[in-house]
Amino acid sequence: MSDNVDWQNTELPCVSVIVPVYNVERYFHQCMNSLMYQTLKNIEIILVDDGSPDNCSAMCDAYAEQDKRVKVVHQQNSGAGTARNTGMDIARGEYLYFMDGDDWLDLNAMNILYDRAKRTDAEVVVFSHNEYDNQTGKTSQRGKFGRKLCRSIFSISDVRGGLLDIVKPAVWNKFYLLSFVKEKNIRFQDLDSCNDVYFSLFSLIIAMRIICVNYPLITWRKNQDDGITSKRGESWRGLFAAFDKLTYDLTGRFESNDTIGFYQKYIKCCLYEYRFVPAGERDLFVRMAKERLPYKYFCDMSRLIAVENDVVRKFFRYTRAKLKGFISVLFPLQTKKGLS
Repeated sequence: MSDNVDWQNTELPCVSVIVPVYNVERYFHQCMNSLMYQTLKNIEIILVDDGSPDNCSAMCDAYAEQDKRVKVVHQQNSGAGTARNTGMDIARGEYLYFMDGDDWLDLNAMNILYDRAKRTDAEVVVFSHNEYDNQTGKTSQRGKFGRKLCRSIFSISDVRGGLLDIVKPAVWNKFYLLSFVKEKNIRFQDLDSCNDVYFSLFSLIIAMRIICVNYPLITWRKNQDDGITSKRGESWRGLFAAFDKLTYDLTGRFESNDTIGFYQKYIKCCLYEYRFVPAGERDLFVRMAKERLPYKYFCDMSRLIAVENDVVRKFFRYTRAKLKGFISVLFPLQTKKGLS
């Protein structure tokens, strides 16, 4: 491992922004421009080059030459979870923010989040985000919160599971007090997929001081061909590894995990992940869920999967019928031969 970290710089930054960098050359300039031109200037930007096969390694070094706030660590490819842990180990900021190299921030994001965290003494700040569809070019806001969650500090027990239900289990929509994360020894898992699920949900569940910001401060890019989601079906077991660790570490913390909406979130994550599971592995996925979920929640999940599968089947039947009718109009003599 090599790095260019200036250990002689004694002025502590307000925020350490950690960016795992891997195969994002096409989008990296947009990401870095949104970081380097933040209105809050006293930040450090830690780029962890995770053995990226494209030109990202050289780009990271170029940014470090351009801006002294940029620190670079080069490491062999170990995954985003390990890369984030590497960055966290050298972070010096009062607060901590994790960003992906293909997303971009509102230029006031760090200023807004730091100000809200300082004013409320928050351990975790949760905020809204925009979703940008890389295929359609459309942007939509996600993760809107009620006024009560944005006005005063709360813990997960105060909202009876409502927060887990609406918050995406990622880290790029949250802002953390570094001392809280270190004191609780919260780390990312070394998983090919879902490596931030444990960190995101566990920190949210155990934090005693949470505040929400009802403004989209980051734009999350989805449906990029070279992104991790495009290969998600190859590593779906990461979801169960994340929730196995969550289940173990939450044992005894609450009278029942039902009260914080834990199993409802588990089901929601299962349903999302199920869409990426290859057809030949879906029975195994369901069996693994059955081994872990309480019976009533497994039944809920199975029913929702059945509904989703039925909707897909009906869609294809409807589409085929429409297509058959359309072709019969254009080629009336060929219909019987071509679609029967």
